[in-house]
Amino acid sequence: MVRRNLLTIASAVLLIILATTGADAGRVLLICNKDLWNQSNCQTGISIHANNLVDDGYTIVENSNHYGTIPNFSSSGNVLLVAKHDESGGYLNNPTDLRGYIKARYDESGSLVGCVLVGDVAIPYWEYKDNEGTWHWYPLDIAYMDMDGTWTDSDNNGKFDSRSGDYQNSEIWVGRITASRLVKTNATDTAHPYWYGGSKLATEAKIVRNYFERNDAYREGTLTRPHKALIYNDDEQICDGTNGVDYLYSNYLIVGNAEGTEDNTTTAADYANRLGQDYEWVHNHSHGEPTHTCFHTPGDGGGWGGGSLVGWINVSAPTPKYSIAGDSPDVQPKPLFYFADNCHTARYDKDNYLGGCYLFHPTVTDRYGLVTIGHAKKSYARDEVPFYDKLFKRKTIGEAFIESNKTGSYADPGLSIFSDGMTILGDPTLRVGMGHSVASFQVPSQYSTIQSAVDAAYSAGGGIVYVSPGTYEEQVTMKNGVCLVGVSSGTKTINGGSGYGAVAVSFNNVTNSRVTGFTLSGFVAIDCDNYSTPTLDHNTINNNTYGIFCGYSSPAIHYNTFTDNETGLSLQYSSDPEMRNGYNVITQNTGLRGIYCYDLSEPKLGKYQAAHPTSQGRNEFHASGSAYHIYASSNCGTIWAQKNLWDPEDATKIYHGGSDP
Repeated sequence: MVRRNLLTIASAVLLIILATTGADAGRVLLICNKDLWNQSNCQTGISIHANNLVDDGYTIVENSNHYGTIPNFSSSGNVLLVAKHDESGGYLNNPTDLRGYIKARYDESGSLVGCVLVGDVAIPYWEYKDNEGTWHWYPLDIAYMDMDGTWTDSDNNGKFDSRSGDYQNSEIWVGRITASRLVKTNATDTAHPYWYGGSKLATEAKIVRNYFERNDAYREGTLTRPHKALIYNDDEQICDGTNGVDYLYSNYLIVGNAEGTEDNTTTAADYANRLGQDYEWVHNHSHGEPTHTCFHTPGDGGGWGGGSLVGWINVSAPTPKYSIAGDSPDVQPKPLFYFADNCHTARYDKDNYLGGCYLFHPTVTDRYGLVTIGHAKKSYARDEVPFYDKLFKRKTIGEAFIESNKTGSYADPGLSIFSDGMTILGDPTLRVGMGHSVASFQVPSQYSTIQSAVDAAYSAGGGIVYVSPGTYEEQVTMKNGVCLVGVSSGTKTINGGSGYGAVAVSFNNVTNSRVTGFTLSGFVAIDCDNYSTPTLDHNTINNNTYGIFCGYSSPAIHYNTFTDNETGLSLQYSSDPEMRNGYNVITQNTGLRGIYCYDLSEPKLGKYQAAHPTSQGRNEFHASGSAYHIYASSNCGTIWAQKNLWDPEDATKIYHGGSDP
């Protein structure tokens, strides 16, 4: 990619934002706080970002003729300027006006895909009354992402209080880049971490410029981290192992007990230490407040014996506490991306909010953060797997966010995957791994068979094999470090043959691999042997003797459809596949068994410990006539299978020859 030379900005007019592109990634709105815009560093930073967007194929929306008589709206070049402060710290702009403006641009010809909000831009608060009659409110940026719902501020107090229509599904992404709540009011202020000199606005503008310069360095490949992830699961949290991170990263470390029991592993001191290590992505699943995330330890009586990690040390938080912001922080985080699954971490309207401290610092050299995805309310993510899957498939963070944030799963009808307080802090147009070279192998344009592409990828040290629509009559042997991905619309079928023992896709002692997006048929569709642990997802597995056959293997099995196999899944010799948050549909398997378990096999289908009934199964089982949902031999242990859908809900459809399932 060729980058333009940046122009020096010396006036209040942005000179270089363009409205033409060589590609069609969609239209983007750039919206900035008008007071912040008057700082030259802010203008320079936004110009850097505008050039990057244009180079990536986006069109910057031209705003100068659209805002009309909306109070306190103006523009400079292609930047919409809004949200002037009043002395009380409120906003003269009404979020209803801004939402209406965004919606008008969305309704124009050409696809508006998102908005970048820089500085203090009008906050779309959502207010509600609790059971005791007390009013509460929190920022709800989804009000700006939803383009086909109705949002109402019935008492005209600047806060939305009712909504209707299809308001939970997001049509565009919104990214917040706001550092004002982290900046000192003057040099002697001890309540905030950052001061660059001059004034509060000057410091904020410098932080904004440095963020966009860091963003540019990442796009150019000069700012990189090793392509590995940290998964940090605190005690008693609703999490299932990797939380979906393994869809995006094969190199990851899990810290904490994924099943929810208490131990001394996850503490503020340990978490702070690991943030200083070489991780590109952090998925933190712990409790939180706007200014800090905190950790349980055994016997703390529901308190925070593990202490807290805070953005800025001068806040009320459980002790011991470790800061990541200020002149002398306890640790300077090195990750680029954060999925902060903690309550309130992205509460960008609160002083010293932790999500912002992950990202911002007055200098470039000692800060790495690019994006924090987190909650602006008390909540948690319901299922992160679709989000990570779309990032793996090279979607931008914004695209992955809105495509994953959909309603209507059978387990949670009417609920979106993310809570409605989920917020993107930073640039949603980034892709994970921009600075890394991942080898790719195309079938059939480069390789005539899938096996030849898999072999080439393995010889190259690993890579992704992309398979275009078509029917491939072959038996594929997978290898470590190779991902097999069906791409484009149309069916991608691997037919291994119908003869006895014919296998479409096989794994033998393969621990780092994935197959996604195929229709698979054979005597066995997928065979996992000899301690293999691949990820198998989004496949259609039908008309086989065995859909998936496992021996001494425990793959992750998610989002697959099993139909009309003699046995959907056959598990033997201590095979314990991960199927929690599975969203698998296992239907009408003609050999009477949806899942057949024997020889100590125990699939993880739901709640895994009796004391912690939080893990969700979210698989569908449909069986008619004399067929069983699950059939287990007497030498299998307890099979936890709560929180799945059973059709019919009939206890006789689940057989266990030993203990109760």
